[in-house]
Amino acid sequence: MIPLNEVSIYTLLRMAFVWQLLSFAVYLVGLLAIATFFFDNFKSVVLIVKSILEPYFQPQLPQTLVEKFGKWAVITGSTDGIGREYAKELAKQGINVVLISRTKEKLIAVTEEIENEFKVKTKWIVADFSKGREVYTHIERELSGIPVGILVNNVGKMYDYPDELSNIPEDTIWDLININVAAVTIMSRMLIPELKKQKRGAIVNISSGSELQPIPYMAVYAATKRYVRCFSQAIERELAEHNITVQCVTPLFLVTKMNQYSDTVMKGGFLIPDVKSFTRSAVFTLGKSAETTGYWTHGLQKWILMVCRQFRMGYQAGGETVSAPSEGPPAARHRVSCPPQESTSLPQSVPLPQNSHPAIMEKLDAIQNAVANVASQMTAVVNRLDSVERQLSLANQFQNSIERTQGTSRSNDSFPAAFQRSVTVSIVDMEIEELRPLIPMSTMEQVQAVEELL
Repeated sequence: MIPLNEVSIYTLLRMAFVWQLLSFAVYLVGLLAIATFFFDNFKSVVLIVKSILEPYFQPQLPQTLVEKFGKWAVITGSTDGIGREYAKELAKQGINVVLISRTKEKLIAVTEEIENEFKVKTKWIVADFSKGREVYTHIERELSGIPVGILVNNVGKMYDYPDELSNIPEDTIWDLININVAAVTIMSRMLIPELKKQKRGAIVNISSGSELQPIPYMAVYAATKRYVRCFSQAIERELAEHNITVQCVTPLFLVTKMNQYSDTVMKGGFLIPDVKSFTRSAVFTLGKSAETTGYWTHGLQKWILMVCRQFRMGYQAGGETVSAPSEGPPAARHRVSCPPQESTSLPQSVPLPQNSHPAIMEKLDAIQNAVANVASQMTAVVNRLDSVERQLSLANQFQNSIERTQGTSRSNDSFPAAFQRSVTVSIVDMEIEELRPLIPMSTMEQVQAVEELL
């Protein structure tokens, strides 16, 4: 080893320089990562501020929406919620509107309201987008000759209530695809040639906060809204050279008819604005930002969600496992299904290492016995449920035989039917009362025994 007093000053300076250079590189990478994260989450704010300041430095640029995009706008799903308020906000700025929806009476009422309040031209088109491709020929014919400058793809459909995919009716799934996916695609394709011809225009696609992550029990809806975002980003690049703006609006919870399944959401609040306030803010961002949540509290919520998702991804990358929640939405939690009897059986023994500590082996044996007892109890539960099902089946057969024998309507056979129903109810009630204490008591005792052993 070289003595310290023999180390030259030049060598020490060189080592110090290399150390400082490495430290600077690490700090620089960290700052760039933080800056990229914040820009990615706040770029819409940056672009809005830029658009607000631009007229002071370039006053020759178009200022109003009419100057930027044209005098006509088409809004789908425009008789309720976001679509209706979009039509009113655009009309407020002097833009003529074409309203497309499936209910003629509502269309007439909204167009009259807009004409009387804002003194602009209106047109309405009846179209049910759940019908698929057959409606677009009619829409294209009605829009012929109108110099459309803004298209708002707002029409959408939500589940009646969250549920598992296998429980969603097939017709509902096709409606979700036809309305949430096909409508935004075909309407954009229909009007892009007109926008190119005018060398200006805007397409506004209304997505949803559901697209930010996969959502169990709302799988199809969330996936269709993710499609809207990806579709918007793609055609934005395609149409940029033609001076056509494409904006994707990603609202979170709003007080709208689509969220009537939740009483909490319909109450509104600081984080859940009313549709009018949201739409006024969202229209303000048109032409200023390609992606927006539309409302500042929604932007804050989205940023928090993104931070949590980044944290979770980093946590998983570090070797930890994040388990899925054990409970779904209320509609799913109340649906209880019992597994087949053979699926409840467990192995009678688990091989243990020969050199295990005796105390550990004793506890493991006790835990294994406790689990086997729980499995035995569940097997008994399944058998009792099978008994209930057989009783109901026999009761139904008894009812059918009475009706076939007498050849009369159910209303003329009130006494046998009432007697049969009372017997069935009594049997089922007895079975349920016997099953009620079986599951929680035995299971809780076994769980407590395991906890004591641990």
